[in-house]
Amino acid sequence: MAVAMAATKSTSKMAFFKLLTNKKIYVTLNTQSSPLWDLSDKAKYEKILKNKSLKSKINRYKAKGLYYLERITDKDKTRELMDILKVQCDFRKEAINNVRPFANNPNKASFYIERQNYPIANHFTVLWSNDKPIAFHFGACVNDTVFIGLSAYDPTESKDSPGTLLLIELGKMLFETGYRYIDLTPGSDQYKECFSNAYQELVEPKFYFSKQEKIKNDTIYQITHIAKKIVSRVGLDIPKIHNLNIINLRNIKKIPFTKVFQKTIRLIYNHHTYLFYRLSTESIKINNNIDSEVNVQKYSDLLLYTESNPWLTRQQLLSEALKRFSMGEILYSIVKEDILVHYGWLSKEKKEYRVAEADMIINVPPDGILLYDFYTEPQFQHQGLYQRNMKQMIFDACKMDAKEIYIGACQNDLFSRQLIEKAGFFLFHTFSKKQVLFHTLSENIVNNF
Repeated sequence: MAVAMAATKSTSKMAFFKLLTNKKIYVTLNTQSSPLWDLSDKAKYEKILKNKSLKSKINRYKAKGLYYLERITDKDKTRELMDILKVQCDFRKEAINNVRPFANNPNKASFYIERQNYPIANHFTVLWSNDKPIAFHFGACVNDTVFIGLSAYDPTESKDSPGTLLLIELGKMLFETGYRYIDLTPGSDQYKECFSNAYQELVEPKFYFSKQEKIKNDTIYQITHIAKKIVSRVGLDIPKIHNLNIINLRNIKKIPFTKVFQKTIRLIYNHHTYLFYRLSTESIKINNNIDSEVNVQKYSDLLLYTESNPWLTRQQLLSEALKRFSMGEILYSIVKEDILVHYGWLSKEKKEYRVAEADMIINVPPDGILLYDFYTEPQFQHQGLYQRNMKQMIFDACKMDAKEIYIGACQNDLFSRQLIEKAGFFLFHTFSKKQVLFHTLSENIVNNF
């Protein structure tokens, strides 16, 4: 009987496709496997919780105070939280995919807020660390299943994987409230592989009104599908491939010819001297003065970068920031007139620092802190922004019990060198490198203690 029914269905489907073809409508059915997390499998949940890294991250949050997942059904509270969620989402999406879903669609936030008119059909949750929302998820729910939807997390917390921790807490909440499945939706994300314990096959129909168009798109789909499999097997990171571009093509016309010429010459002949400075914190008098215009870990400031540096796109800036946040590094930034006018980074974790200008590795002692990668918007230069930011970073480094603070500058950057030396730093390493094409002709290190 079952075989007869299956045969009938198959015959009906073929007849339907033949009818469409006669009407010059062509169909392609693409199948894909969609991962599920069956919450009734308690052993799976316990296995996830046994991960030592995840356990230590959860314990770190619990040690700070309140740590809990909250389901939000109130529309007004959703509207309030959406202001944070949309910035977190745009930050990560632009860093990885070079798109800004909320900034590019002014109706997107309202769409999610209005969905809360039907709270039974939606599942909006927030993971809190005390009064700070560290991760969000906004999905749909039907019967015993919640579908993974919009998710975001605070990038400054990425070292402790708040997105993954939210999913762990979500699984617990859903199981306790009668749900059985989390539909992780199709995709090759690593977390889906980690949490899934079941799969379902999905079929996506695509309709074409031209046979040539169908053949063209079918070919592209197959090539893309094969390429993704190859990339996945060899372990390549898709975002890294996307970020290989080193020039912002949209701004290439803005680059003065002299700078393009200088950049070209440096590819042929390059001679860099980089100066590395050190400051002992014993000589610093710490005060409690805080510069109110210097923002600490305000990741949203980076979204205000105007791409004034044609060699650095905003996507590259955000992508690098994600990596640095995941390593526990701290962003210091200043915004004026809704423009990111200055930023710099403080690292107490980075013990090896690569000086790109000289292609050298600098080792920072365990009790040292590194200040690096400063940038000032050209039209705001010589307004004391670098000094103010550096001063705040020095005071904060002292509060972190650093014994020494390190900073560097190119030899020909006289302005930065003067400010660094005025702040009390002493030169202790000089790195020099001369290169012609791909050959290093001379390299030396001069120690000044």
